[in-house]
Amino acid sequence: MGLLTKLVGVSIKQGVLMAIIAALPWWWFGYAGLTEADLENPAKFAEASVMMSLGLVLFVGGLAYRGLPFDLIPDWIPLFGKLDDLAAGGVAGAGCAMMYFGWHYGTGPKPTEAIAVANALAVANAHLAPAKKAAIAAIKAFYAVAKPIVQQLAPHVEKVYSEKALPLINAARAKIMSGAYEEYLLQLAANNPGFFGKLLGAKAA
Repeated sequence: MGLLTKLVGVSIKQGVLMAIIAALPWWWFGYAGLTEADLENPAKFAEASVMMSLGLVLFVGGLAYRGLPFDLIPDWIPLFGKLDDLAAGGVAGAGCAMMYFGWHYGTGPKPTEAIAVANALAVANAHLAPAKKAAIAAIKAFYAVAKPIVQQLAPHVEKVYSEKALPLINAARAKIMSGAYEEYLLQLAANNPGFFGKLLGAKAA
């Protein structure tokens, strides 16, 4: 019963996401008011509404494809299994970039939905500005108070580490490592002093 329920859920998710991906181009074509003649007019694709709606289609389509339980290239295939997911992520990123460029550099009026979202974000930012300033001031005050305390405690912490913790670590390491393994690690330290020398505390011969 559990397996059947899971299969049904996966099938529903697959169907819904595939339906979204298939419907996005038709939605964009109608939302942007495109005709067959517009497809041959490059200036039409420079309009803000066309660029931003196309960017939204690419973004949603890329995310929907990444969410497919069964996609074009099965994920279990070594090396190539994730290529289509990476490409879909790139498409979603390109969609974000297209929405940005459409907002700032597109011609003609912007979509009313985008303007409404931008106005809502501006209002929210205006209301949150005092809280952000208070949070920044609190962080700066905490840093100013904590900095001298940390500076005073640092020598004591270093002393405890070097006198108590480090000898215990070295003793445990000496017990765990056999002579042959220790020699092997020391050889690694000699050949790679930048990394293994610091890790083992050994000096290259």
